[in-house]
Amino acid sequence: MSAENYIALFGALIALVAACRQMKKMTDHLRLQNFIEYTKRYQEIFMNLPADICSPHFDLCNPEKKQKENTTKYIRAYFDLCSEEYFLYVKKCIHDEVWTLWKDGIISTLKYKAFYEV
Repeated sequence: MSAENYIALFGALIALVAACRQMKKMTDHLRLQNFIEYTKRYQEIFMNLPADICSPHFDLCNPEKKQKENTTKYIRAYFDLCSEEYFLYVKKCIHDEVWTLWKDGIISTLKYKAFYEV
């Protein structure tokens, strides 16, 4: 093999390494954007729930009808979000550490009376 062939092979190898690094950066960026988007959705849901939703004394049947419907709607939106998060985990679109964080939050939230009732 000539020196020119070695140089061409070396150049191709460098280009391949650079492309792989760029793809990893893009993948990491997309995962971060995904995490941020899901965090925003989570915050929006909980901002629309009653402040005392996590109280053991919260009674879903006690508030006025409109508030009960609104609360139920946002709890269901939370369940949809949880389902999507699980789907992302199963499809390997999120890191195990992120899923563990989300899963622990889901388990903790499901212990609250209102979420259990819905």
